Amino acid sequence: MRKVFHVSGRKKTSQVELIDDNSVVVDNERHSYSFERLADGTFMFFLDGRGFSIVDLRSMGMNEGEIGESGEILLVDGHEFSLTVDDEQSLLLKSLLQSQAPSSASVTIRAPMPGLVTKIEVSVGQQVNTGDGLLILEAMKMENEVRCPEKGTVKEIHVGPQTPVEKGSPLITIEH
Repeated sequence: MRKVFHVSGRKKTSQVELIDDNSVVVDNERHSYSFERLADGTFMFFLDGRGFSIVDLRSMGMNEGEIGESGEILLVDGHEFSLTVDDEQSLLLKSLLQSQAPSSASVTIRAPMPGLVTKIEVSVGQQVNTGDGLLILEAMKMENEVRCPEKGTVKEIHVGPQTPVEKGSPLITIEH
């Protein structure tokens, strides 16, 4: 079950590796953890036996315009935290996107890994928001949804269903 995430806050980014259903390594320190979802939609998170009350403000009816375009806003024991959580694939995708010229009026999303495009979820001219699914890329018998990195309009789709792609191949261009 090993999965690696990078959790970024205002001042720090930590590497979090889920080892199994109750073990996690945070910045090279192993901890035990568990989650419990409460009836009111909040969560109790236990880290090394210490409990924290967690509320996801999106689940409380706040929309993205109120809390920002990306990341999550959580209340942990009454204290507000703004976090962005990325897995290895989304970090790779962000690095590919950052190689684009910042003054560009459009951004081309590129394949984060070799694979087979199995489904296109958007069409040319469609308005998309940050986080919207663009297409499904199958790699190593796993389906990976490629999501939109920023708000815009689909300008061009460079692939079709059942198209094999190499890492870095252009997939979709989004215009600002």
